Amino acid sequence: MKKKKYLDLTSYNCPMAFVKTKIFIENNPKNLEKKVLVKGNDNFLSIKESLIELNLKVKTKKLDNKIFEISIKN
Repeated sequence: MKKKKYLDLTSYNCPMAFVKTKIFIENNPKNLEKKVLVKGNDNFLSIKESLIELNLKVKTKKLDNKIFEISIKN
């Protein structure tokens, strides 16, 4: 069974949402699948693009009208 860890950032906006995402990635093992929930298209695009620039593998999924899930592997 794959282990996953979630971070709910739906109440945060960038840049604080990205800062919390980066800390979340650094504080969890590399082999752990990390999932981040964000609210709003602007936050989603900003975090996704920043993670790609950091050479992280990301998969995305739209969960709701304004809620997105970003899966991160490093």
